[in-house]
Amino acid sequence: MTYEQAADLVKATQELLALGDRVDAVAHALADAGHPQAHHQPLVDATGHIADTIRSIHGCFEEVRRNGGGPFHAS
Repeated sequence: MTYEQAADLVKATQELLALGDRVDAVAHALADAGHPQAHHQPLVDATGHIADTIRSIHGCFEEVRRNGGGPFHAS
């Protein structure tokens, strides 16, 4: 993995965290406003998918490190 690839993944993770925070805020706002769970459950599910994606990216970094791919090489 190159530094550039790693940087892209870090940036994607940061963007995913921000997206997850925004989706979570909307889900909580709907729940707090008394909307039926069916209205906000898909958003709750989406935050779980976002978290899974972030975990997968972290797992990729761990695999690269474990398998001798780190420190990262320049492209």
